[in-house]
Amino acid sequence: MNRKILAFIFFAILGCSEEQSPDQPDNLPSNAIQIGDQIWMKKNLDVDTFRNGDEIFHAKNQTDWDNSYINKLPAWSYYEDLEENGKVYGKIYNYYAITDTRALAPQDWRIPKIEDWNELFEFNGGADNAGIKLKSTSYWLGENGNNESSFGALPGGERFLAGYFDGIGMVASFWSSSQDSNGHIIAVGISDIYENSRVSISPVNISSYEAGFYIRCIKE
Repeated sequence: MNRKILAFIFFAILGCSEEQSPDQPDNLPSNAIQIGDQIWMKKNLDVDTFRNGDEIFHAKNQTDWDNSYINKLPAWSYYEDLEENGKVYGKIYNYYAITDTRALAPQDWRIPKIEDWNELFEFNGGADNAGIKLKSTSYWLGENGNNESSFGALPGGERFLAGYFDGIGMVASFWSSSQDSNGHIIAVGISDIYENSRVSISPVNISSYEAGFYIRCIKE
């Protein structure tokens, strides 16, 4: 076969094997992706200090996590306390970390409001359809997404009620900075459990503040 044809086939296959991003503005930070009129971080937050440099407590086991809840101490952990999970999914943060006045998000970024999440969902077809466009093309135990949005949501699971781990491979759970009318902070979920394309928006009852989720920051 002609070498030029072989080369064309090789690069065509190579191109198809990689996730493609839509054209992005040249002035975007290297860790950012523009989706519609919004600019999001490409990956889940992975910091262990507040914006002022103060350290956030690393809960290395269930006892640490329980104590941080009891003492209302900002804390983070890896899924199943394994650093290798953090390298893929980022850090899980508790309620007290995201509401601390020292600011968890880096300079020029913030934890998204529920309005920000809703705008992202609407741009990608609405809450009933956005999931498949937001999900990554790998790591999901069920049906992977097509990542048409380039958001690349990974199924890193969560720390559920009483702080136990659940849902890796099936759920991507994120904090918002918004509260509902009862004062309960709102979380967002992209799941493989029910419908591949649906996203969920749920208030987190104060009795469940031992839970832990990931954070995907949005540009100020």
